[in-house]
Amino acid sequence: MPRAVRAQYLRQLGVRIGTELATGLEGVSGSEWRALRAAGEHPIGSAVYQQLDRLTPSRRHELRRAVEHLGADATVADLVRMDDVDWQAVADAWGTSSADWNHVRRMLAAVLTRHFHGDSRHDVRRYVIDAIPLQPEYARVPDMPPRTIWSILEKLPPFARQFPLVLVATGLRIGEYERLEPHHLHHASHTIDVPGTKTEASHDTISVAAELWADVVAAVPSPFRYGWMRRLFRQACEEAGVSGITLHDLRHCHAQWAVDNGADERAVMAQLRHRSIAMTRRYTRTRDTAGAASAAAQHVLASRPGR
Repeated sequence: MPRAVRAQYLRQLGVRIGTELATGLEGVSGSEWRALRAAGEHPIGSAVYQQLDRLTPSRRHELRRAVEHLGADATVADLVRMDDVDWQAVADAWGTSSADWNHVRRMLAAVLTRHFHGDSRHDVRRYVIDAIPLQPEYARVPDMPPRTIWSILEKLPPFARQFPLVLVATGLRIGEYERLEPHHLHHASHTIDVPGTKTEASHDTISVAAELWADVVAAVPSPFRYGWMRRLFRQACEEAGVSGITLHDLRHCHAQWAVDNGADERAVMAQLRHRSIAMTRRYTRTRDTAGAASAAAQHVLASRPGR
């Protein structure tokens, strides 16, 4: 099917990317679905995503990135008019992480699959998605020793010092922490029922060290939304002279520090609710390579002349 024919076909359908994109999002409550349906005729650049204020931060970010790069009045037909050269130009100007780019690509793929009645091999769907380049992603493990978290906390206002500590103590995603309510906390067992936001597996029960339980209780429910937490944390990092660390990195820190302190790989996998052990292996790999480097260094130093 030539590109012009594809575009004409989709233009006749009058499908707005924004409506379909928002409909494909997960983790939206019943009242939010009703708000979405009420705004169903709006294009992607409208206030649809603002009405869905309970979307997780990553979902809101993906939607906003699509708004910026596809345009406020973009339709599905506009996707068909873009070839691989056009998409590469957008990718070159993306400006944020490869993971964000690939998230948007996956979301568009899911939207088009749904639009074509679940047919992931539909000619139009494959034409669009095949033209969007995948960007290489690298497993992220922040380079931050535990003492650094305290220097960051000291730069936060007194009323805002607990939310980073909760993220480090629990390994929660930010959207999961935002949704926590007092009834999710079990005081006798020091456990939390996590309100799922990303996958079905993300709805589970996790543990909290008894020493940090009071800090968690004091910070639930969260007194801030994601935007405020992000701004406060970024400012504190700047004042503490810490660069390259994000709020989500505190989840990685929880895992890395647990592994470094002797936690079992599968215990960390359960705490973070990873779907496979491969997702957790980045943390043990960092620990194991450090051990290998230390062993090699000791052998080299032992043979240094004059010892």
